[in-house]
Amino acid sequence: MKLLLKLVAVLVVLLIVAVVGAFFFIDAIAKSAIERGGTFALGVDTTLDRADVGVFDGRFAMSGLTVANPGGFSAPHFLRLGDGGVAVTLASLREDIIELPTLALGDLDVNIQQTGAKANYKVIVDHLKRFEGGGAGDPKPKPNPDADGARFIVRTVSIRDVKVHVDAAPKGLPTPVKLTIPISTIELRDIGTESDRGVLLGELADIIVKAVLAAVIEQGGDLLPATLLNDLSGALSQLSSLGDVGVEMVSTMTAEARQAVETALGDVARQIENVGDVGKAVQGVGDELGKIGKEGEKALKGVGDLIGGAGKKKGG
Repeated sequence: MKLLLKLVAVLVVLLIVAVVGAFFFIDAIAKSAIERGGTFALGVDTTLDRADVGVFDGRFAMSGLTVANPGGFSAPHFLRLGDGGVAVTLASLREDIIELPTLALGDLDVNIQQTGAKANYKVIVDHLKRFEGGGAGDPKPKPNPDADGARFIVRTVSIRDVKVHVDAAPKGLPTPVKLTIPISTIELRDIGTESDRGVLLGELADIIVKAVLAAVIEQGGDLLPATLLNDLSGALSQLSSLGDVGVEMVSTMTAEARQAVETALGDVARQIENVGDVGKAVQGVGDELGKIGKEGEKALKGVGDLIGGAGKKKGG
């Protein structure tokens, strides 16, 4: 009898140690899962400065999520998230599929770089294509290390204060185009369903990155050089559309932000006039603007296919 009591006591102590250990290491576990899922989906190092899991209040917060820039590009990162958070019921955390009412992400900084035929977003998109399963002739995707991990249904993803830095050297212009496109909000609805058992963290990263790039085209497409616009649209067209997985997207840019970008483009045009042969430079700008009117219209129309007809352009 005494031996049995001792065994029970030992089991209770071990259980307590396990629970306490999980409590103290749960932040590290969440941080590792996010980094692993992002790296697997995007094909570049994804790191997180901090994860904070509120075991008792059902809240989760994170900061400093960074998606590295592919090799050969100068920007410090492809994407960096300032902060993010979500509230979830404790009962949901015990389910196989965790339902999140709203995932709020803020201060998103994105770098889009293009030099000739090379572009950092192409590297990311090519890996996402393999992650999604690709097409005929594409390499078979590697097994997802998180295939048996937590799955999520997210009713709303709200992304605010997005700044997209464009550094492009398109053909026909004697100097690179450098501008910042500020997008006020990007909102995604209905990510994951009960029938498909929700989405893994890597799949959630895939959807968010596609939405950000689609919003760049939707809100800033008429401001981008035509060659960059067409190239970015063509890259995204290789991926499954947001509409295919039932996700709706809405993005907005304020009138003040649009005016600031247009003013910056005017400054670029004046700089070009002072470089080399003025007549040739001005003609190059005219050619680019003409392409935006013709080729850009076709590229923007293709965005509707990417977002499944759900994207809506708003201003003001």
